[in-house]
Amino acid sequence: MCEWRSELDLNYRCGVPAEPGSKYCIFHALGQKDIDKFKERLYEQINEDGRYHAGNQKYNFRGYSFPIGMEVGGSPTVSDRFCLPAVIDQELTLAEAKVPEGTNLRGIEVKGHLECSGAMIRGELHLSFAKINGYAFFQKISVEKTAWVFRSHIEGSVSFDEATIGKDADFSESSIGRSISLTNAKISGDLSCSRADVGRSVTCSGAKILGDATFSSATIGESLHLDEAILGGRVSLHSAIIKEETSFSGATIEGDVILDAARTGRGVSFVDALVKKKISFSGSHIDGSAWFLRTRILGQISFYEATIDGFTSFSHATIDGKAHFHTAIFRRSISFEKATFKDSTLFSSCEAAGLELGEAKPTILFCRRDRTGISLCDIPTRYQFWHFAQRAFANQGKTTAADAAYYFERLSRLSPLRIPLKGKWWHRNNYYNLLLRLLALLFQWLPDCLFLRWPTAYGASLSRLFTTWAVLIGSFTSIYYLLILRGVQLFDVFSPGLEYPFSFGRALYFSIITFTTLGYGDIRPMPGLGSALTATEAVLGGIMMALTVLVISRKFMR
Repeated sequence: MCEWRSELDLNYRCGVPAEPGSKYCIFHALGQKDIDKFKERLYEQINEDGRYHAGNQKYNFRGYSFPIGMEVGGSPTVSDRFCLPAVIDQELTLAEAKVPEGTNLRGIEVKGHLECSGAMIRGELHLSFAKINGYAFFQKISVEKTAWVFRSHIEGSVSFDEATIGKDADFSESSIGRSISLTNAKISGDLSCSRADVGRSVTCSGAKILGDATFSSATIGESLHLDEAILGGRVSLHSAIIKEETSFSGATIEGDVILDAARTGRGVSFVDALVKKKISFSGSHIDGSAWFLRTRILGQISFYEATIDGFTSFSHATIDGKAHFHTAIFRRSISFEKATFKDSTLFSSCEAAGLELGEAKPTILFCRRDRTGISLCDIPTRYQFWHFAQRAFANQGKTTAADAAYYFERLSRLSPLRIPLKGKWWHRNNYYNLLLRLLALLFQWLPDCLFLRWPTAYGASLSRLFTTWAVLIGSFTSIYYLLILRGVQLFDVFSPGLEYPFSFGRALYFSIITFTTLGYGDIRPMPGLGSALTATEAVLGGIMMALTVLVISRKFMR
């Protein structure tokens, strides 16, 4: 008997006698063969009219080394290929087979499983318009050119785990009852599942796809996994419906990722992924969460008119390109803790139920090294994020964080670096640029700092307001006291029996009633330096009184 042994099925034993002078039968022997004899013996096996089929199932071609290609429905007397019937009422096995001229199973109907694991196909694999009532196994298969599974109907799963495909793999418009698996597969061309209907999941974890991966308008009953995959081209899920999770965790994607108008059930995950171009969720609807933890995106990311029902996290993510969140809706909180945006961030008309930037962040306290919890490198558009953050914190009821967000929004809006510089000639004249900055500093930024930012943090901080009161009153008290000690005559005393106010306590008393504009009249400043100092303190005190009313009304009456 033939001594050929299978590497995948250790229990397999060939029942065909070995050829004279060889250990193997005509089916398993390698090298040159008598094609007519091979075809005659093979037809005897499938027709069950010869002794050579004994011990081998009718359509079990495991390990066969075909000298010619095969096709479906041809005439055995006319075709130069091995012809299979259009309908096979049992399992068809081509596992570990070697086919030199391609395998054309176009339109075949197999009423059992199709087993092609470990096969080596020199040309193309055609399984288009096929109907498989069971599973289709292609693990570790090697296809020199394209694997076509176009418009096929497979009731079970399709597995190309650890397969090697020289060109494309096409599952477009196919109906798969259970799952498609391409775990650790290598595809040198494109992967297409456009308009495919998959009952359960599509798994490409660890796969290496050098071309594009297309799932446009596909319907996947459970999840899509591209974890740890290497994708050399574009990934498109445009208008796809994925009823559970879509995961790109740990993947490396050289091209764009397009999820425009897509809908996913349990969410999307890009945890630890590297995307070298853009990600687009424009018009998509994600029923679950969106995870971008430690994600690196070298291009832009867009959520234009997207809706995300679950939690969204960009914690520790880095986005090198533009970030468009225009008109996006996040029905739960979104986290940007320690995220870095290196280009512009557009958040106009974006809404979120809440926002997370880290513990006790943002804060206006200078004692914290990282006060915002996020890195926004583009100054001209930074204010849009903080305007969005203010609304998001208000939706959560975090008034302190909302006040801090308002503070950083005002910082961003009034920064001298946001002065627009129109025209081209200023690039050749740095003095013009410097002049614009100095004018902004003198007439806009400096008054804003003196009267709004430093004293009250734009109405966001009562503690800074009271500190400003204490600093101003203490400063004028010290000035009065030191000048009196040096013998400078600053005041007249009107109250009988009142000594000249040379003590520090008397100077503090005078500073307080002057700052608050009470003016009891028991002490009067003398013309000259005394009048100038008290007038200055009174003006500053009036300004601080007005700011105090504004801050308190904003904090407690909104």
